[in-house]
Amino acid sequence: MMGFGIVLPLLPFYAESMAVSPLGITVLVASYSAMQLAAAPIWGRVSDKKGRRPLLIAGLCVSSLSYLIFGFAQNFWWLLLSRMVAGAAGGTITIAQAYVADRTSNEERAKGMGHVGAASGLGVMLGPAVGALFSGWGLGAPGFVAAGLCAMNGIAAIFLMPESRSAARRKASHEQSHTPSDCTAAESNSSYPLVVATITLSTTPRSLTRMSTMVWPEIL
Repeated sequence: MMGFGIVLPLLPFYAESMAVSPLGITVLVASYSAMQLAAAPIWGRVSDKKGRRPLLIAGLCVSSLSYLIFGFAQNFWWLLLSRMVAGAAGGTITIAQAYVADRTSNEERAKGMGHVGAASGLGVMLGPAVGALFSGWGLGAPGFVAAGLCAMNGIAAIFLMPESRSAARRKASHEQSHTPSDCTAAESNSSYPLVVATITLSTTPRSLTRMSTMVWPEIL
């Protein structure tokens, strides 16, 4: 969400510098949400079969790529590609929420989802300030910052974030509509902070950002 907040306020000015019309800017802004809407159900269904972790990591890598494209963009079509790719990666918001649901008990689930919301708001709040800070090096420069944040978050997820659903549980989910969580309280506490940070720093939209600083101390 921070990456999303970094580039979005600058997008109209960046597009105008490439002689993009107001209609074109509208398309650029709308393309993100359209791709997210289309991708979210697909991401969610695949994560039920393949697991949450690999798709969350993939979403972060794709987000990083989208912001690199943004930084190097020279015309409307490259900007449109970057926003569409970012929107598709942003569809992993459903997976992040599902991960939190997997790793929390019934009693703690509402609190966990609240952290997701708080982290999302934090990312959106801090993102524009970061974008403004680095825009002095050019309107494309904040895109590289967002790409770096996503890449670092993806690397952290590779080494620190475990899978929330065992292979046996994923198989059972095809036979049952509801199954109890298979994680222990200790597992929940160890992996939950990273997902919170992932949601805040990643460029995936809204709820995917809410989980940030309140949990990094637990990792450190």
